[in-house]
Amino acid sequence: HDWLATISGWAVKYPVLDFDREADHGLNPYLLMSVLSGITPSNALIYSDTGCSIAWLMQGFRQKLGQRIYHDFNNTAMGWGLPAAIGGAFASPDKPVICVAGDGSFMMNLQELSTLVHHRLNLKVILIDNGGYSMVRQTEEQWLDGVNIGTSVESGLSFPDFRKVSDGFGLTYLCVESNDELPEKLSELLAADGPALLQVMVPHGQRVVPQVTYGYPLEDSEPHLPRAEFTANMIVDPMPRSLEPTDPKRTLHSEDPK
Repeated sequence: HDWLATISGWAVKYPVLDFDREADHGLNPYLLMSVLSGITPSNALIYSDTGCSIAWLMQGFRQKLGQRIYHDFNNTAMGWGLPAAIGGAFASPDKPVICVAGDGSFMMNLQELSTLVHHRLNLKVILIDNGGYSMVRQTEEQWLDGVNIGTSVESGLSFPDFRKVSDGFGLTYLCVESNDELPEKLSELLAADGPALLQVMVPHGQRVVPQVTYGYPLEDSEPHLPRAEFTANMIVDPMPRSLEPTDPKRTLHSEDPK
């Protein structure tokens, strides 16, 4: 009982959906996953690509009894999601199948849309468009002073017009650009006849929060809590950090994280 009360208190104090914590108040990927989980049927199969897509899904999606979430855990190959979801749709034609993929991963197996359309598979694609390799950009911000190399449009990465791509393959296309539109657009996607794609325009600055970073134990995720608050939450002695944060901006508050 005490442990359940403790973790319930943490869920209230550190919510997954925390708009005040976000640097950019555009479409919130955590809200995307929360709304998706509320309307997804209990027999659905959800396949996720790697990067921010799987992180946001696992943090924000509330799984129902009977649902299955698939990912190539510990391999995390970009481009795995769409062909894996196609396999799931062939194996379970009586179940709704959803593929969640970032724009970077989606580009790795874009040609499989032809397979999807040719066989009229009951598969819905949620394409998270955040302008490149957001998870890598987050690492570049943490360790490389924010210098982007081939991870964004501005640093040499290009993407097609996904509306035109969908039209070219004969795929039903939808787009959502705001939080308010999420319930309507996601419902429209799931209700579409045959395969369909929903392009979700996530601001480039949205990040995975919290995130485990190199040099820190699992429980000491970034953005780091003030050290006194972190220590007060621990029920065992904290593991030592092999690296110490030096930039106050990398904490939830402006006080010294130590």
